[in-house]
Amino acid sequence: MKRILVLVFTLLMVVSLVSGCINSKIESEDENKDRLENENEVENTEDNEIINKRNSQTGTYVGQVDNNSIEIKVDNGFMVLMLNDETRNSIEEINEGDEIDFVYYKNENDQYVLVSIIKKDIDEEVKKSSTGIYIGQLDNFSIEIQIDNVSKVFINYEMEKLINGIEQGDKVEITYTENEQGQLSLESLKKIE
Repeated sequence: MKRILVLVFTLLMVVSLVSGCINSKIESEDENKDRLENENEVENTEDNEIINKRNSQTGTYVGQVDNNSIEIKVDNGFMVLMLNDETRNSIEEINEGDEIDFVYYKNENDQYVLVSIIKKDIDEEVKKSSTGIYIGQLDNFSIEIQIDNVSKVFINYEMEKLINGIEQGDKVEITYTENEQGQLSLESLKKIE
């Protein structure tokens, strides 16, 4: 009789242990499933936040800073944007000084990441020629020229080359383009003797 009681007691203990392990395993699987679902929701939320943070802007391509980033001149200064494999290939057809439209976002490290970049087409017929009086240099990228008694500001990212040998008060001949915002980009500048 003692043996039967010990055997029944042992059998009950084994059944208890096995059912406890099965319940624990089921609870653990449920917890893992819930955790994965929560992580996926967080990832989707982060992806949506990145997509929602995308901005588009117009600027002038300054050049490649290094293999992983480029610099673009925008209305309120300069931006350095990180490249990925896709955008690295798309900048091959863009030259310094080209007007561009670009899309970017700010990543978790507060770095601007380039999503896409497109060179703006400037029609040849938009180029204009004129003569005027060279007033002077405003900063590294812009000068002032008086045309028909109106002072106008022109920009070019290689301005030092263009104004070499030209002094204040010289009569000059210029070729330039004007974008939709009214910004005047100097194409050529030559002193008239």
